[in-house]
Amino acid sequence: MPTERKVAQVAELRELIRDAQIAISTAYQGISVSDQVELRRQLNAAGAEMRVVKNTLLRIAAKDEGLDVFGELAQGATALVLSRDDIVAPARALSGYLRENPTSPVEVRSAVVEGELVDAAYVRGGSLNVSSTFEIDNTIDPAETRKLVVAAFKLLRSKREELPKRKHGNVPL
Repeated sequence: MPTERKVAQVAELRELIRDAQIAISTAYQGISVSDQVELRRQLNAAGAEMRVVKNTLLRIAAKDEGLDVFGELAQGATALVLSRDDIVAPARALSGYLRENPTSPVEVRSAVVEGELVDAAYVRGGSLNVSSTFEIDNTIDPAETRKLVVAAFKLLRSKREELPKRKHGNVPL
């Protein structure tokens, strides 16, 4: 028989996941209290909150809301980073914290972004963290990067061939 406290926690989790634009699942074990306070401060400044959740209660809340994808986030000791408004700012804040604290035991596992389950690389290095300087995060697969660079050069070469011939010829790529 569920206790009143657990029923209240499930109701609170239901509300959180129902309204969440992004929910990032993190492993948090081993982080010091002072580091956790600093991480929470940075996340709050980005409009997000960090909640340690019981996996069973998260799965129940996800099932009750018909949002089973959130149940996929429940793996091991779980802390959720949630935001109702912005999907980019929380991911940026979390990635920034991890970049500033490379020895931190906090680890991004996966996330639900606008109802879609995505992996840690999506959150940490890719689609949510494109900066104005286009820094390449170490989570990008070098083989994939090579494929993209080769494709870009092929596109440039095809565009060059479409150019009208100049008197002294086109400069080769």
